[in-house]
Amino acid sequence: MKERPILFSAPMVGAILGGLKTVTRRVMRKQPEKSCPYGIPGDRLWVRETWREAMTEDGHRCCAYRADGSYQCGKRQPPDADRICNWRSSIHMPRWASRITLEVVDTRPERLWDITEEDARREGVVWVEKREPGQDKFEPCARESFEMLWNSVSPKHPWASNPWVWRIEFKRVEEGKG
Repeated sequence: MKERPILFSAPMVGAILGGLKTVTRRVMRKQPEKSCPYGIPGDRLWVRETWREAMTEDGHRCCAYRADGSYQCGKRQPPDADRICNWRSSIHMPRWASRITLEVVDTRPERLWDITEEDARREGVVWVEKREPGQDKFEPCARESFEMLWNSVSPKHPWASNPWVWRIEFKRVEEGKG
């Protein structure tokens, strides 16, 4: 079993914490790659997110997380506001500060446009049903919401280019459990 870091934005961290995000897609650097750089089933990914270090009154290290404003201080009380450092980019998060570990369940290459409505929901996007003009029924549109999200986070590989991606399915590993 190997461990690797993986970056997520604050909204996607929130979706993971809320149990809504169980799949992510990452652009392949070379199309098609032979093996997934994010691992194989059973490997683990530790989530890098926007964070900051803080100190408790008795001098113990804490971490604060932008995604939900929570602290990880062990059994100690969260620090006072004046004992908190500036926010740090997720790319600079060390392993010790990570609070979320994911286990890779499945990886496979696919074209971006192959995403299904169900998988778009599993990407953790916020979506609503829409009504087509002149129709009484509502249609799901998580796939369209994912397209907008993709374009906002992947400007070098926009939806219109239909890049090859790694589809990485994962489950959250609860702290203190296998």
